[in-house]
Amino acid sequence: MRTWVLLTWKNLRDARAMLLLSAVALFGLSWLSVYVTGRIEARFARTSDPRDLARRQSFLRGMGGNSMDFSSAAIEMAWWNHPFIVLTIAAWSITRGTAAVSAEIERGTLDLIVSRPVPRWSYLLSHVSAAVLGLVLLMTGLVLGNLVGTQYNRVLSPPGVVDLIRPGWNLGCLGFAMFGYTIVLSAWDIARWRPALIASVWTLASLIAPFLAQAPGMEDWKWIESLSVFKGYNPVDSILEAESLAYNTTILCLVGLTGVVGALIIFQRRDLPSSS
Repeated sequence: MRTWVLLTWKNLRDARAMLLLSAVALFGLSWLSVYVTGRIEARFARTSDPRDLARRQSFLRGMGGNSMDFSSAAIEMAWWNHPFIVLTIAAWSITRGTAAVSAEIERGTLDLIVSRPVPRWSYLLSHVSAAVLGLVLLMTGLVLGNLVGTQYNRVLSPPGVVDLIRPGWNLGCLGFAMFGYTIVLSAWDIARWRPALIASVWTLASLIAPFLAQAPGMEDWKWIESLSVFKGYNPVDSILEAESLAYNTTILCLVGLTGVVGALIIFQRRDLPSSS
């Protein structure tokens, strides 16, 4: 247990620069979403042209999905779909996933670690716990950014802490799913760039797939949306009715856990290169 805690702390310390910069960036982006929401609501109040109002509502519905009801909470959460936010989470998850095994082999340091009385499962789970703790810190940055933003920017009905936890949990589960399919690739490979490339391409394809499936003329390709990991991420629904939150987060956690279990099995059975 003590070894696992020490390794977790080491992994977090090694990644502290990226983690802190990402948390600060998400804090600022969340505050920005509150500021933009206030501007949008003020514009709605001044708009007398129904066509202009319909155009702006159509834009927000495109960002927030069918759950959008144009409340302050819904508008703020629509901006949590922005690529700047989801790709920041993806960067953390993919980086930590590739760092677990393939990066240590590439650096030639894994033999030194496992040659000591450190069980392989304990070593790998320390990377999992570090990744999860990092996701918790990133979600905290998002929630705090929103709460601080509502103190300095006027919105009609700002969401409370409990309301914000639900979309934060949804986004954290999305990050865990990304980590899961990255770490299983890392446990199998000996070079960091391959799992990083495969996971990055798959993540970007998953991000694009829902928009591609809705494009005109793509009716026969709507099935690709079901393959996207982002299908389980809906922050607007999470903060409003939360009708699909339990199902979505369960699926995302299962994807992540499947990846972690697969990585444990592969890592326990594989032979490490002598140069590692």
